[in-house]
Amino acid sequence: MTTGLKHVLGANVRALRKAHDLTQAALAERIAVSPNMIGRIERGETAPSFDTIEALARVFDLTPGALFGDAPPVEPTPERARVIGRLMGRISRLSVEELGKVERAVRIVLD
Repeated sequence: MTTGLKHVLGANVRALRKAHDLTQAALAERIAVSPNMIGRIERGETAPSFDTIEALARVFDLTPGALFGDAPPVEPTPERARVIGRLMGRISRLSVEELGKVERAVRIVLD
């Protein structure tokens, strides 16, 4: 089953809202829509306007396109960048066989 953009956007908005410790009402107030609209967006029932997408992106300090990623966007931090850099350094030296093992291990941990 393919997940539609409305559902991807909705899941990401919900995850970001919760990560920022906002209620639907608080988020709605920040972007000048109704709390009901936030709920409908999060459930993938409606597609927000471009203006609403831009407002959501501003609240979460992301680009509008980041709201459509398959996984909820993660806020960048210096520590996160350091860890990713260390991982990329190690991964870049692996053989294809070793990369396959790492991929399987990551799937086990994250799925």
